[in-house]
Amino acid sequence: MSAKILSMPPKGTPADIKACLQSLKTGVAVAEAHDWSILFENARFFHWFPPQAQLEDDNGLSSRLSDFDEDRARKRLDQGRPFLFEAEVRDGARRSTLNIELRQETLSGQPLLLV
Repeated sequence: MSAKILSMPPKGTPADIKACLQSLKTGVAVAEAHDWSILFENARFFHWFPPQAQLEDDNGLSSRLSDFDEDRARKRLDQGRPFLFEAEVRDGARRSTLNIELRQETLSGQPLLLV
């Protein structure tokens, strides 16, 4: 039953969907599959993984996610499998370890990564 629900197109406008994703307490990002560049990120993802001002390419997953292994991720994703790893973030003085999952999906014929 859940697979049928997931295969149905979402109702609402893209702005409605974006507002819904922004309200989540879970970090969410969508990135280009070929170069890791971030196309969308909600506020929580931005808070946990802010751009690095000193880096020229600060909008890619590899510059924003600590301990991100591009080669291992690419191999797993090319096999049609999700890539899972842990990243440490700071929220004020507190440090937390987050479980990160990257999955490749196709939207309108374009391969994208869900983070």
